[in-house]
Amino acid sequence: MTMKKVALFLSVMMSLFTALPAQAQIRMGVSGGVSLNKVELSGDINQVARNYTGWYIGPTLELGLPVLPLKFDASVMYAYNGASIGDEKINGNYISVPVNAKFNIGLSSLAAIYLSAGPQFDFNVGNRDFKLNDTTQFALKNSQLSVNVGAGVRALNRVQVGVYYNIPCGDTADASLATTTKLLSFKNNMWKVNLLVFF
Repeated sequence: MTMKKVALFLSVMMSLFTALPAQAQIRMGVSGGVSLNKVELSGDINQVARNYTGWYIGPTLELGLPVLPLKFDASVMYAYNGASIGDEKINGNYISVPVNAKFNIGLSSLAAIYLSAGPQFDFNVGNRDFKLNDTTQFALKNSQLSVNVGAGVRALNRVQVGVYYNIPCGDTADASLATTTKLLSFKNNMWKVNLLVFF
């Protein structure tokens, strides 16, 4: 996916937020955290995949609806992650746009827990091609759709800490022999620990 399409998608998201009712509560913050990949290999190459620790950071907008215990947030993040397959490290550099709905359960005036789910759009902005050996190479996808599910705690209505599991809808990358035959693919499932601080 081209950067023009990324810019168009982000413009649409911002337009949706600005068109919301005046009663809606909109806040801005900074979100970031660490991720741990859980790579699932499929195909004909006998290689060992290892988990890979990454990180991400970026601005977040949150929408709170009046009366309902439901909130929505959207972020634009730089994310660094990848996978280790055999002796090769496949580094991924992405612009990630998660959009989540959060159901809040108040514990007191100072704290609440929440359940969260929603889609995530990842756009590759780094290198796509990696060699596994002299004859086999990986090609990362230009873009990918995935789903986040998670839960967390809100404190003082300003700080949010959560744990998410990210499930890709399709392969993250394909491997080929002499760039012609698909031999192996992997899905980059991911655990994420997230910290969100509102201004």
